[in-house]
Amino acid sequence: MAMSDIPSVRGTLTPNRPLADLTWLRVGGPA
Repeated sequence: MAMSDIPSVRGTLTPNRPLADLTWLRVGGPA
């Protein structure tokens, strides 16, 4: 899936950004 296939995002899109600090209850973060 190429980047051009992704729908436009709302807000900011930061490639390779750690998600652990912005996801609910550490979902997707370190176990």
